[in-house]
Amino acid sequence: MNREAAGVARHQLLGVSVDALVMNQAVRRCTDAVDQGRYLSVGMVNAAKIVAMREDDLLRGAVAGCGMVLADGQSVVWASQLLGLPLPERVAGIDLFLALLGEASRRGYRVYFLGARPDTLRRMLAEVERRYPDLIVAGARDGYFTGAQEPEVAAEIRRSRPDLLFIGMSSPHKELFTAAWGEQTGARVVHGVGGSFDILAGLTRRAPLWWQRHGLEWLYRASQEPVRLGLPLPEHQYVIHDHGRPPGDDASLAVGRTRGSTVSAVVVVGLGYVGLPLAIRAAEVGHRVVGYDTDSVRVKALDAGESYIEDVPASRLAAMVDSGAFRPSAEPRACAGFDVAVITVPTPLRDGLPDLTHIEAAARMLARFLRPGATVIVESTSYPGTTQEQVLPWLEDGSGLIAGTDFHLGYSPERIDPGNDTWTLTSTPKIVSGIDAGSLAAVQAFYSGIVDQSVPVSAPSVAELAKIIENTFRHVNIALINELAMFAHDLRIDIWEAIDAASTKPFGFMPFTPGPGVGGHCLPIDPCYLSWRVERALGQSFRFVELANDINSHMPDYVVRRLMLALNGRGRPVSGSRILLLGLAYKKNTGDARESPAVRIAQLLKGMGAEVMAADPHVVEFGPIDAVVDERVTLTAAEISRADAVVLVTNHDAFDLDEIGKYASYVLDCRRVLSGDQVEAL
Repeated sequence: MNREAAGVARHQLLGVSVDALVMNQAVRRCTDAVDQGRYLSVGMVNAAKIVAMREDDLLRGAVAGCGMVLADGQSVVWASQLLGLPLPERVAGIDLFLALLGEASRRGYRVYFLGARPDTLRRMLAEVERRYPDLIVAGARDGYFTGAQEPEVAAEIRRSRPDLLFIGMSSPHKELFTAAWGEQTGARVVHGVGGSFDILAGLTRRAPLWWQRHGLEWLYRASQEPVRLGLPLPEHQYVIHDHGRPPGDDASLAVGRTRGSTVSAVVVVGLGYVGLPLAIRAAEVGHRVVGYDTDSVRVKALDAGESYIEDVPASRLAAMVDSGAFRPSAEPRACAGFDVAVITVPTPLRDGLPDLTHIEAAARMLARFLRPGATVIVESTSYPGTTQEQVLPWLEDGSGLIAGTDFHLGYSPERIDPGNDTWTLTSTPKIVSGIDAGSLAAVQAFYSGIVDQSVPVSAPSVAELAKIIENTFRHVNIALINELAMFAHDLRIDIWEAIDAASTKPFGFMPFTPGPGVGGHCLPIDPCYLSWRVERALGQSFRFVELANDINSHMPDYVVRRLMLALNGRGRPVSGSRILLLGLAYKKNTGDARESPAVRIAQLLKGMGAEVMAADPHVVEFGPIDAVVDERVTLTAAEISRADAVVLVTNHDAFDLDEIGKYASYVLDCRRVLSGDQVEAL
């Protein structure tokens, strides 16, 4: 903090401290700071920034830390008058910039220019030389650098020994850089001038005086944004090397702003079954990773090196946390300065309809910290069109930047299979896409260091549909075999033996097996996103998906009906019976209980008056099942013996099948892994 009073009134306006200075006083404050060797940072506020500061704690803190804050907007001056705390006049940022350039030229100050595109910077420097031929330019560089490079940039500026540093980056980037590194640059005065570089470069024009006096300069500036932002991004040779291959190798691809380095600042939003493995892998290959999650309990566990995902052993997690390569956080401000951000949040259904609340929250949060040259990638499963029709405008609206021009955007569907040691995040081919060629190159370059093989496609909508095709294929085939299983039982035919026989055909057949229902995210939810999209866009129903939904969602009901008939045949009603459910996760050898059919089975049994016990050594987190079952138990011979019936929902390897077969009086085996007179397969 370097706030000065200097006998000048400071007014609190709408939560912002603003100095009551006229232009000459502001210039004098700056020249005094240089002459006396004091550090002074200059902040400018207008109505739009004041509104933004109320929503953005980082921006508010950065502005509050400035040594001098001036009203760069006529509307702020008018507001001060209405509130009885009048500011003497508007001090426009461009006017202060030009006045300080003039003073620097006369006094022999050294000036450094930071920001803008390289072509804009060159044109601006040419105009500065024309207007101020005696000005000492200590140095200049564009604003395209990574968060990891910020210390290097500050050191580069310091080596040039500037007296004045002008930052021509947009808000909030100029304020955040000033707050973090301004004093480290060695400059006596740091002034964030924003679009003033564009004006001097002749790229935009300043509003005529009438527009300024009537507080309409913002409207005039907005009318020129398409012209200013319509210029293509420069073709930088910024690369990330694939598996250590040298620069110039064909595997090198453009990615964001990581220049000649394998290290970049990565943010992964959502630390579940998809996000946490990705975050740890990115840290292991050399990136600096912030893992953001709104669940503070999860974040505390991760920070302590405690993993809740089987695919990420505690040893791997702790190694990355201890090294500083991975930093979990529940604070949005931790995401500032990213080069690549990946959205891996849930996309549930709400009342049977797609719920993009989590994706929207993630995109709008990232937009606050989005900088030119950065890359945003969506991995969350959703309907085709989500990335370009929803995420893109959320990012643009929140950042003021243009996708494809100022930043990269792409989609790469997750293909995580929890518990699969053969096809892991690294070994499973990764579909990648971008909204344009540059975005595709950036997305593919990022994943080239993460996975063994990437599969580029032409557009995000293709990648989005590919993901749902994968899941819908499994969904409808599982529904087919589940319905066949019900019919085969009524026909007294062993469906399992029939599947084994059909599987001997070496071509044209892929075996699927019956089960108690589908779980996780991929099957119960993802196909519904496609069905909704088809109906919304085309006005037609996706009958295969709707039929599969109906069959698979009612498999828990079928399991309970089979159990009821079996107990009745043994002279026992369900009511009052002690039922032991084995396996709460939807998938073998994992702790993933999302949408698990075990929850519905337990609900139905409890509704019929049963006493329901449950055992699962993998599901350790409290979840929906705990609100239904009477007790979580450890699987022992005594627990098995006490049960009137055992339902094997998920066949974890940790379950002792011999013990179950020996001590259970009756078993409904939903996975066909047990045998015996008291065992009945689904």
